[in-house]
Amino acid sequence: MAGVDGVKPGIIMEANPKVGGFYRQEFALGTAKDMAQIIALNQTVTVTAGTSNNCVETKDFSPLEPDVVEHKYHCPVVGNFQAVDATTGNHLDPTSFTPGP
Repeated sequence: MAGVDGVKPGIIMEANPKVGGFYRQEFALGTAKDMAQIIALNQTVTVTAGTSNNCVETKDFSPLEPDVVEHKYHCPVVGNFQAVDATTGNHLDPTSFTPGP
């Protein structure tokens, strides 16, 4: 929706993430202000489907929903590998994936 009614493009993942860095994932005035902060690099994440290495951990949040915070793990080749609700601990894991090199 970028470019429509003032909606700005966002970033899914920075090309060269650095711990502590912030970026905007989505912005539509009064509707969406999703942001992420890089929490850690080189994480190893294990889910029922398997393990992925060298993952980037982000803290995803929005000022429009201050009580909703997720930690996401973005892994090489796989992409968004796991999302964990910071309040409840509930997580969304892939049921299968193809491991990278």
